[in-house]
Amino acid sequence: MNDIMITPARLDDVNTIHTYGRANWELWASKTTKFYDKKSLQKLFSDPRDDVFLVAREADKPIGWSLTFNLRTWAYCSDLFVLSPYRGKGIGKLLIQATFAALEKKNVWFFGLYANRKNKAGQEFYKKVGLRPGFDFVWMDMNLKKRKSV
Repeated sequence: MNDIMITPARLDDVNTIHTYGRANWELWASKTTKFYDKKSLQKLFSDPRDDVFLVAREADKPIGWSLTFNLRTWAYCSDLFVLSPYRGKGIGKLLIQATFAALEKKNVWFFGLYANRKNKAGQEFYKKVGLRPGFDFVWMDMNLKKRKSV
């Protein structure tokens, strides 16, 4: 655990994070949307602005990440993920603590995320680090390239 580093996301992380994201349902917005495409990740990582995109690394290999969008005084975490073999070792806690510290420096005072109802382990982790359940939402999405006029 001492050799785990938390660093900002880099462009050379895109392929690895994209591959893991597509393979793990916990990160999908929906069955059709699944995970970010590579171009989106490249754009986010090359110009993070005030957002907080962190990667947990072991020997420079990404083993987990947190993607959090700064929305002025509050933030939305779209992803907090640790590879299965590394779970239960405190890496998720390191990622969320580093995310909280970065957000506090930016004067962000509220943090939220969506947890998939089927991801009970994720929900339990979030409770352990101090998050509490809020309203019960239904995620809805649309591919704007395929939309019909409204």
